[in-house]
Amino acid sequence: MLGTLTTLHEIAGRELGKDSELTAYLSIAAPKFDRLHNEENENRNYRSTQDLRHVEAIADQKEENRRALKKIEDETDPADATSMSRAVDAFNKLQHVFDLKSGFFDNLSGKLKYADRPRYVQIISRFETLDLYTKLRVLKECKVKWGCSSAALEEEFRDIGVPLKQIHAQDFVHYVYISGSDLKVIAELSDIPISVLSLELITIFAAPDSHLPASIWMGLAAMICEKTKQGEGQIALKRLLNGNSAKLASTVVDGVWKEGLYPKSGETDIAAGLVWHMLGSPSAPQRWRAAHSIRCFARFGKWEVIDALIERFYSTDAHPYQAPELPFYFLHARLWLLIAIARVAMDHPQNVAKYTDTLKAIAFDANFPHVLMRDFAARALLACASGGSIVLSESDAKALNEVNDSPFPKKKTKEYERDSFYQGRPDSMPRPEFEFNLDFDFDKLDIAKVSGMFDRSRWETRDTISAWVRKYDPQVKSMYESGGRSVSQRDRLRGMTDLYHLYGQQLGWHALHLLAG
Repeated sequence: MLGTLTTLHEIAGRELGKDSELTAYLSIAAPKFDRLHNEENENRNYRSTQDLRHVEAIADQKEENRRALKKIEDETDPADATSMSRAVDAFNKLQHVFDLKSGFFDNLSGKLKYADRPRYVQIISRFETLDLYTKLRVLKECKVKWGCSSAALEEEFRDIGVPLKQIHAQDFVHYVYISGSDLKVIAELSDIPISVLSLELITIFAAPDSHLPASIWMGLAAMICEKTKQGEGQIALKRLLNGNSAKLASTVVDGVWKEGLYPKSGETDIAAGLVWHMLGSPSAPQRWRAAHSIRCFARFGKWEVIDALIERFYSTDAHPYQAPELPFYFLHARLWLLIAIARVAMDHPQNVAKYTDTLKAIAFDANFPHVLMRDFAARALLACASGGSIVLSESDAKALNEVNDSPFPKKKTKEYERDSFYQGRPDSMPRPEFEFNLDFDFDKLDIAKVSGMFDRSRWETRDTISAWVRKYDPQVKSMYESGGRSVSQRDRLRGMTDLYHLYGQQLGWHALHLLAG
């Protein structure tokens, strides 16, 4: 945060001048924030007597481990496989020695004679009780320190690829991906191309008792493809798709290939389609990145991409860039597109002016009174008018400035405003046929607040929200529905957050903003 304030201060001084009010404010805010931040850290890092005892216990444990490792080092011959095996077994039995591991192997290698270096490399690479990452780190350090100081050592480094692949084949598989970075390290140590190492792994993984996902095989094929003739990979893929394996496609989620699953348009429409897809992401950071990318398109003069995005405004899907079985958050996409356009209009009013008709339709749409969408559409139009790119009539300018103002005067009362959250539905008012269940905190905080703002009962607000949600998806029952997306149990228990919206949550969130309009 301090770095952000400092950067903003520099930008304000450069763009607005050192005497501007904002520059002066930021010059004071940065050091003040730094002081408050340091005070907060001091308070949070308070150490009680119990904490100090715990720190002392950890220090005692580390000292005990150092003595134990020193004893192991003194008793170990690093050029003897049996002695090294005993040392590694003893090392693995110790607890909390991760930060001492590097020094342990450094001390052992320091005991070696010049002629014993190749033997040490061989022993390390062939250990079955030593994890792959420790091996690679130790071997990299050996190669850096010793280089290829002898022909025997150079030959031994070339030979380490085979035992490392055989012993640690499964360690190269990370969930559904092949670890290209680990293979690259081995390739650098042994001077064996990654494509050759990949072929060796294929031989190991082809064993009858080996079961790997298709993504692993495709990853290995991609590594090999780098060393083949141009076009050979495409030929192999075509052969695969024309074979019996491709017939399995009907059993997967996406089903058999259908027309429309692949974009047929040019770069402009593809760029707009990808941004539109991310504008409707469940993840807030991804939506904001997509919105910022629209500013980048404007800055680089790629207005044809923004034109294509505006044309998609009333679309309810992101095909062919989304999984067809997952509902698209098109209301999010529309809102974040308008947020971006409102910001772009401040820098490029003459270009945004061509969207005037669309923006007016959004701002004055009585059938879709979304307070945020109307607000940002109005902001974009007012920015264009302020920049001299469009001329608004007096009535339009007034309407845009008051787009979310209530036509009714504020109610003045001395009565205590009761919290409608605890008020039930009257027996005389039947429940609606479709009832959308809300997130508890959203109901207690947001719904109750808006209900009080308009002097409505909470049950009336809930009924209206249910009606709006049903308009967009008559099947969804609650804000906790994910719409087919996988969600961890922890995230479900956490409830609704600003960072990530479940499918039902974003419908309820937008329904509240429609109700408020």
